[in-house]
Amino acid sequence: MKITKPLVKVFLISLGWCSFYAATDEWRQFFVPGRACMWQDWLIDTAGVLLGIGAALLLTFKAKKR
Repeated sequence: MKITKPLVKVFLISLGWCSFYAATDEWRQFFVPGRACMWQDWLIDTAGVLLGIGAALLLTFKAKKR
């Protein structure tokens, strides 16, 4: 399996939506007493998304080789 334009498009759309969700979750926490709205948490969430997508791609590539 090789990296194609549709695969890159799906990757970027997934990353964008998940990062957007993380940002809105942090914004929501601004209004919750006892919680903090921190850009570092958004960055950590987005890094987790990258790791998750990377792991899914790796597993997909390995499964296709078999």
